[in-house]
Amino acid sequence: MTIKGLIAGLALMLLAVGAPANAQDRAFRHKVYDSSVQLYILEPDQNDSSKLFDNPACTATAFEKTPKGYHLLTAAHCVVNEHKGLFTWDEVAPDGTLSITTGDPGNVDHTPATVLMVGNWHDGWDVAVLNVETTTVIPVIPLGDDTKLEMGDKIVSVSAPNGGEIKYWFEGYVSAAHHQIDELLGHQVRSWQNSTFIQLPGFPGSSGASVVSVDQQAIIGIYTSDVSEGFPPYQRIAGAMTPVSVVKEFIANPKLHLNLDPKK
Repeated sequence: MTIKGLIAGLALMLLAVGAPANAQDRAFRHKVYDSSVQLYILEPDQNDSSKLFDNPACTATAFEKTPKGYHLLTAAHCVVNEHKGLFTWDEVAPDGTLSITTGDPGNVDHTPATVLMVGNWHDGWDVAVLNVETTTVIPVIPLGDDTKLEMGDKIVSVSAPNGGEIKYWFEGYVSAAHHQIDELLGHQVRSWQNSTFIQLPGFPGSSGASVVSVDQQAIIGIYTSDVSEGFPPYQRIAGAMTPVSVVKEFIANPKLHLNLDPKK
């Protein structure tokens, strides 16, 4: 084979290998987009207490197919009402008050959602599992392995913050794994006890969105909050996520990490 023929052959090989990768990337982006759904909570109308309206509150992601629908992941603080007093406890949003919409924002077809299990987000278990029964096809993103992550690993997320009118694609990277965080910080900010910190945009309404590893193409955490400087004017430093290893431990032992209304 001549040099010219060898170069031409290599070029064809590169094209053959490169094309599926690009197609896979686009398919992956659409899969993450479509698996991320808007989570709504039914609230009284501030202008007329006799009326209720669906408020786009958070984001959820399909991670498991069921015979009648799907199981979704979101953040615990998205689906509880916090009660403060001598002993702090939470009350889970009652059945009939949660719903999801799929596809692009503006979809008026609401699907009821119910809470299967919810963690004590005050102590770092900011995870909840929802159930929906629907015939609508929602792509499923599997649970990954955050223990394999290193700082700088690429991650993505999809959410519809700021009123839920636009569904955004966000990209970023792991900023600080759990072992890189001073244990004292978990005592100072209880809700960060199990957190991993990430450089990934997030705003009100992004809570509950799954953080997806580009390499694993799987969920490696749940977006929960922002990390900002402690003095005004506050500057955003990073985002915080509940890692999927904590999610898996919670799903295996949900009753160990609850903080619910003691009267029920």
